[in-house]
Amino acid sequence: MDKLLLGIDIGTTGTKAAIFNTSGKLQAIGHAEYEVSIPHAGWAEQDPESWWKALCKSTQHAHQEIPDGYKRVIGVSLHMHLACFR
Repeated sequence: MDKLLLGIDIGTTGTKAAIFNTSGKLQAIGHAEYEVSIPHAGWAEQDPESWWKALCKSTQHAHQEIPDGYKRVIGVSLHMHLACFR
C-alpha cells in the first residue's frame, strides 16, 4: 500500500484535512467548521477546544475514504495563522 501525507489547515472558520500520496496527488479531504464570536467591533474570539474538535472531525472524515489510512500516514503538516493586533 502507498504511503500517505496528511495536511491540516486550521483556518478562521473551519479546519481542513487533506490526504495526499507521496507523488502529491489528492486522495481525500475532510472539513469541519466552528464558530467565531464577535463581541465588539474589531474583536474576534474562538474557543481553542473547538479547534481540537474540528481537527479530529476533519481528519476522521478524510480517513473514512481510505482503507487503513491512519496506518499509512508517514508525515503531517499543520498550518494555523495567528494574528495579534494592538
